[in-house]
Amino acid sequence: MGWRYSYSLVTTADPVDDLLVELATHLAEDDRERLLAALPWAPETERAVVWGSGPPIRERHGIGGLEPTRDYEHPNDYCFCFAFPLDPELERLARDEDYRIRSQHVEIGCIWTKLHVGEEHALLECTAATSGMSRAWASLAGIRSAWVRLAERCRVHALWLDTESSDVELLSPEMRRVPALQRDWFLSPDLACFRVDAYCEAMLELARIDG
Repeated sequence: MGWRYSYSLVTTADPVDDLLVELATHLAEDDRERLLAALPWAPETERAVVWGSGPPIRERHGIGGLEPTRDYEHPNDYCFCFAFPLDPELERLARDEDYRIRSQHVEIGCIWTKLHVGEEHALLECTAATSGMSRAWASLAGIRSAWVRLAERCRVHALWLDTESSDVELLSPEMRRVPALQRDWFLSPDLACFRVDAYCEAMLELARIDG
């Protein structure tokens, strides 16, 4: 099985539209247009989930009204093509991997994109579909810079790069390595429910970030 590196960010649950508008500026034209057409944001699914003996917790997942353009897309698993400003490294990558260059941007996809929104936090996860994309995700300065700009403009609580190791690379609000957290611990046994707020709070605590 190949590498599946991902960028993830945590922000507050309220300004999801702001996050998606900013995300759209980093997408290729077709995906940018279909994402913007789905705004204002509404979840694809919403439910009140009881965990243990606690009160019901609202969990919202996906982007309601987002028109699928690829047969292999699934609910809350969107195949987006990202567009990164052209620089010498990205130009070499485009030439070697036959990626499209358009309007001084290199288009890289498929990037599997998920959105989870709880009562307090929103979590955006963007995972490279191949090992080659994962290497670019992790090593190219232009891609990292684009993600940091997105995080700064959205004033996210945290942005990190997960390279499937024992720790993750925190990129915002500062750069350092922090312990990784098993995402599966926050899934229900049938994998149908995901404790979004609990996962985000645990990640922020591990990274020593006030949410």
